[in-house]
Amino acid sequence: MTISLTNGAIKRLCAVAVATVGLSACAGIPTSGPVTKVAADSGFGQSTVLYAPAGPSKDGSPQDIVRGYLDAMLAYPMTTGTASAFLTPGAARQWHSLAGVRVYSAPQVAAPVTSVPRSADQPDLRIDHVSVRVSVVNESRLNEQGRYTGMSGNSEITFRLSRVGGQWRINNPQDGLLVNRKFFTDYFRPFNIYMFDRPGKRLVPVPVYVAVGDQLATALVTSLARGPAPDPNDTMRSYVPELKTLRPSVPLTNDGITDVEFDEEFGNLTKSAQDHLAAQIVWTLRQVPDISAVRLVGGTTALSPSGLTAQPIGSWGAYGPSIARGQAYALSGNRVIEIDDGHAAPVVGPWGKDARGARLIAVSSNGIAGVLAGGSQVRV
Repeated sequence: MTISLTNGAIKRLCAVAVATVGLSACAGIPTSGPVTKVAADSGFGQSTVLYAPAGPSKDGSPQDIVRGYLDAMLAYPMTTGTASAFLTPGAARQWHSLAGVRVYSAPQVAAPVTSVPRSADQPDLRIDHVSVRVSVVNESRLNEQGRYTGMSGNSEITFRLSRVGGQWRINNPQDGLLVNRKFFTDYFRPFNIYMFDRPGKRLVPVPVYVAVGDQLATALVTSLARGPAPDPNDTMRSYVPELKTLRPSVPLTNDGITDVEFDEEFGNLTKSAQDHLAAQIVWTLRQVPDISAVRLVGGTTALSPSGLTAQPIGSWGAYGPSIARGQAYALSGNRVIEIDDGHAAPVVGPWGKDARGARLIAVSSNGIAGVLAGGSQVRV
């Protein structure tokens, strides 16, 4: 069967292929603040340096406050407590620190600017409001779920500062966190959260970037609970309850069991929905070291398929994504080949004999689709 498609439709078809890219990193030492060496890393190759930045200095200049604020967001383990101390009380309450991450490099902090110039007859006029501009090189951005978007070019961030008790504080913080490229390279790693395809038959890995450390399990489940992208063309669905129902932490016990709790009553879900929910969370948490099993509780109901309250981290393989079968597919010599355990061979059927000059292919358990030469037709 051959189908004629517009360029837009072909792009949407090809967009279902997801690739994850590893990010290598080197350990680094902060330039200020106390430094502590940890005995061992968690297996992700991240820096093992803990950094607790200093709070605002007494009578610090506007530039000092802005530099300190940027430095405070480089705390590891990640916390926003110190960064909030550089904000006015009102700004600290309204700051949406979980709205994503912006990665930058080469920051340049300019001299403060005020809209109230000093006059000759008032040389000591007290200024209570100033602006400080910071020029940066854009590197990348993570949305609140951790999905990555590359960026480029230069931009400028303007911070407005006001006096609070005689001390300068920022009153317009950017939504989300601002971290430099080195911090991102040291502490963030690519992971997958798992959604379901639209029929609910197969898990689909969604690449996200998350900071490694003790809160990795919490960060991954939080990202998962945010659900698929709000896109009408999105082919994924989720059985995980909304983020607002998730308990704040996903703790790990000494016996390797982690507890994931929601306020929503799981007893109201069908058996199928419970199984799908469990599969999403177990597959997502497979990537966290030292977890051997997952306990899922919703309201007063603990999920216990097969009578097991703690679900082994290797369970729910039947829903595993296609990539879990260990095979890859490629075009070679105008044929579609299958690569399994290091061995390559043409696939069974017409695609293994003649790919009709296909430029791109997509393979699932239901068949093969290929974009043919010319880019205007898809063969299924």
